[in-house]
Amino acid sequence: MVTFQNAGFLPIIIVSALAPADAAGRLYVYIFLFVLIFPPLLYTVSGRIFSSAGAGFDWKNLFNAASVTTVVALALALAGARPWMPEVVFRPLEMLGGTTIPLSMIVIGGIVMVNFSRNSRFPYGFVLKAALLSLVALPLIVYVLAGFLPISSEVRFLLLLEAMMPPAATLPLIARKYNADYELTGQALFGITMLSMITAPLLLAIMKAVPS
Repeated sequence: MVTFQNAGFLPIIIVSALAPADAAGRLYVYIFLFVLIFPPLLYTVSGRIFSSAGAGFDWKNLFNAASVTTVVALALALAGARPWMPEVVFRPLEMLGGTTIPLSMIVIGGIVMVNFSRNSRFPYGFVLKAALLSLVALPLIVYVLAGFLPISSEVRFLLLLEAMMPPAATLPLIARKYNADYELTGQALFGITMLSMITAPLLLAIMKAVPS
């Protein structure tokens, strides 16, 4: 719940709302590069954590459809393939990409609510401890370390933003796959996500991290 944050959906939404248009375009690329590495780690390491027997490393996780598609798209962009792409192909893909933000909000909300159980006692203590680590301690550590790195304000903003995100929305599904306590994971996901709505804007304002 502390290590694997919502690395793609929520950062894209926040960047689109806060960053200037020219900076947002670059930040989207950075997020996609981050997400390119993130899923293989998530599905490999989380399996070892949730499974009592410990799941082994699966090389297929490195070549999932999302990662391969992102690599191909970046290669085409770097090769300057846009002028040679027919509008009949590019326009539908552009429209599909425009649905990313609203669809991601629906997906996150649905996963959070489906995995939030009202039939058992809410684990307030567990949620608060996990939230303090993931939403407060980790961003502060990244903030201090980022101050020593020769990086641009945009990269610094992205690092801080990733550090203060709530857990990945797929964690309850992974917990259920490995017969772990997916109900507790879903409740914690709900609680930490709700708290992040307060902590993330507050920390971004205090740290003055949003690029202008």
